[in-house]
Amino acid sequence: MNTYKFALKHLIKNKISIKDEKISINLSLNRISSSDIISSANYPSCDNTAFDGYAISSKETNSLNLRNPKKFKIIKTLAAGDNPYIRKIPKYSAIEVMTGAIVQKPFDTIIPVEKAELLGTKSKSKYIVIKNKFKKNEFIRPAGSDFKKGDKIVRKGQFINSNHILALKTLGIEKILVKKKLNVVFYPTGNELSNSKKIPNWKIRNSNTNYLNSFTKNLPVNFVVKKILRDNDNSIF
Repeated sequence: MNTYKFALKHLIKNKISIKDEKISINLSLNRISSSDIISSANYPSCDNTAFDGYAISSKETNSLNLRNPKKFKIIKTLAAGDNPYIRKIPKYSAIEVMTGAIVQKPFDTIIPVEKAELLGTKSKSKYIVIKNKFKKNEFIRPAGSDFKKGDKIVRKGQFINSNHILALKTLGIEKILVKKKLNVVFYPTGNELSNSKKIPNWKIRNSNTNYLNSFTKNLPVNFVVKKILRDNDNSIF
């Protein structure tokens, strides 16, 4: 019988050329990527709010303090998925925003809902009162904070995992190039092997076959098990 080192050396010397195929990312789990996969766009594509609250322009708070407060009129309510376009934005305006809502200029900072001071009752209020200066980009997730255009999502030769599939689907990538599955044929060998439930004490159960069959489920191979070869059997490969 050949040694493990001899067999490994023989395999390395005689490398197998594996062709590529394009498949849906829904079928790509545990497959090997044939190339680097690069993000073609920023994600998220626009600035959006990380909290429920009120979007305002930070520049309009530069001169505000307790002695010089200002009312900001609430002109719109935006939730995640709403069209953020507003035709006309008067000075000292605010937008009520829900987490994930798109934030566009001139709005560039968020006052969390629990820190907002509303004029009158919350359900009927049309104004938010600002009594201090606010910094730009407070509680805003900038465009590209998850993935930037040009980021490498998957490297060539990497096994595709669930996180990769999430990222690829998020970026709108539906098909990728992977290595084709290898065909592996396995012959269990030996007079001592048995597939029976009850065996005499001079036999052993064919457990390696079941182990390899389950182990290869997570590998990019087509694993085929053949019948047990006995010590006096001949088979041509």
